[in-house]
Amino acid sequence: MTLKVGVIGLGNMGRGMAATLAGKGFDVSGFDLSGAALAQAENLGVKSVGVCAELIPAVDVLILSLPKAEHVEAVCLGYDGILELGRAGLVVIDTTTSTPETSRKVATALREQRIGFIDAPVSGGPKGAATGTMSMVIGAEPGDLAKVTPVLEAMSGTRVHIGSVGAGNV
Repeated sequence: MTLKVGVIGLGNMGRGMAATLAGKGFDVSGFDLSGAALAQAENLGVKSVGVCAELIPAVDVLILSLPKAEHVEAVCLGYDGILELGRAGLVVIDTTTSTPETSRKVATALREQRIGFIDAPVSGGPKGAATGTMSMVIGAEPGDLAKVTPVLEAMSGTRVHIGSVGAGNV
């Protein structure tokens, strides 16, 4: 089974990750508030989605590449967000440089709906995202990590799993 991947946040990093995954054969769709970012991602093989509410229930893995922790919390726990629209079995990979507290709060809420959450901040910049050579420091439960390992391997060169959710952001 091919995992359907969604990316929310198609700026320099998110667009590079999405394009890398699409280039490696993953079925990738993405959302961004910027029409220009959506168009750029489409030119790189990423299917654009007009609203998050369409993307969230349609994917198996959802990658977040957002500016700050408060954006992660809003997308995950807010109106028409992942908590409301995600289905059991979905795993969220948060590549945002966030906070351990936000990661743990979001993970706890999503777990009640049987949605997994991984905090996996990245380094390597836009070039690393576009070439699949980024490094990731990962906080995750082992079952969630195992499910998304093919996605993580395709989008990064180095992955270090250092503990449970929140550990990646520490």
